[in-house]
Amino acid sequence: MQISQEELEALQLFRQELHSYPEPAFSETQTVQKIKSAIEPLKPTHILEKLGGTGIAFIFEAEAAGPSVLFRADLDCVEIEEENDFAYRSKNKGFSHLCGHDGHMTILVALAQFISKNLPQRGKVTLLFQPAEENGAGATQVIADPRFAEVINPEFVFA
Repeated sequence: MQISQEELEALQLFRQELHSYPEPAFSETQTVQKIKSAIEPLKPTHILEKLGGTGIAFIFEAEAAGPSVLFRADLDCVEIEEENDFAYRSKNKGFSHLCGHDGHMTILVALAQFISKNLPQRGKVTLLFQPAEENGAGATQVIADPRFAEVINPEFVFA
């Protein structure tokens, strides 16, 4: 996958924006809106909102049947005050992206850009942005959401 310098810089700015406004478990509403704004124009086949609470999934589906592959990133942050002094440090007092979730989300946005230009020939690719990884409740709620099995039903998961 090759991306231009302009695309790379846009992704860096996107990550910095996510980093600046971390949200804790099951409160990731603004984060989800930023991700949706980045991926919705890429025309995924399906968008599943409020998956497992505040999660969101984007599905790129081929016309031909085939494997269901899921890539996952986490939405939430940790409840720790950020002590960095760079321009894009957390603006939400007491919260920060110190575990790299901002980077993981940005990687999936880049993957969405790639997939939108290279649609699957068979099966489907799901990009899942999972809520509440830090407290452990998000995965359980996503899997318990009936749409996970009915619509996504992954055969392979990469997280």
